[in-house]
Amino acid sequence: MATRSVVMYHFEISKKVNKRIQFYGKSITASEVIGEILKQRKDSFDRDELHIFDVQTGHEYVGSDPITKNTYLCVKRLPRSARQMVMKKIRKIDSSIKPTKPLPITLEQPIVLTEEQIAKKKAEEEKKKIGNEKNSLLCECGNLLKGAVICLNCGDTICEKCLEKGVCPSCNEEVNEDNTSPKQEVRDCVEEFIKKYPDFVEN
Repeated sequence: MATRSVVMYHFEISKKVNKRIQFYGKSITASEVIGEILKQRKDSFDRDELHIFDVQTGHEYVGSDPITKNTYLCVKRLPRSARQMVMKKIRKIDSSIKPTKPLPITLEQPIVLTEEQIAKKKAEEEKKKIGNEKNSLLCECGNLLKGAVICLNCGDTICEKCLEKGVCPSCNEEVNEDNTSPKQEVRDCVEEFIKKYPDFVEN
């Protein structure tokens, strides 16, 4: 039976909370890695926004570039400008429609929002930002990575509750103090998140 290979990745903002992608063979392409990341995170990212880099060399992998097993990757989200997004939508218009007049100038003018709309928009953006930050600090079991440790069997980071249960939720192997190692930087991130956003933490 073929053995699965692994590459590890973390988002730049998550301060090295490593997740893993399993595959068969000696390497996986950059496009396949991005596809797997989108499946795991279930976020509304456009795949063109995600860029992956080798943690050690800083080299960016794109398209069909091969990434060998056991490589550690840093994922950066680089959103495209609003103008680029508008142009993308315009290009999708049926080519058979050929306007005889220039686009109305109103399309180029900024939309004026009321103070209430601006406040609501900021609140929604802040909530989404906090939600994304929380997602980056979750264990595979769904809990925050309190008392985070690394499972030496698979390299994934798990929470203290999983350690107490004695089973890693990622590889389903037995875990204890002998085959785990404290992940202090993740613990610090979790504690900081709890202090900053107590309303977003379930008791």
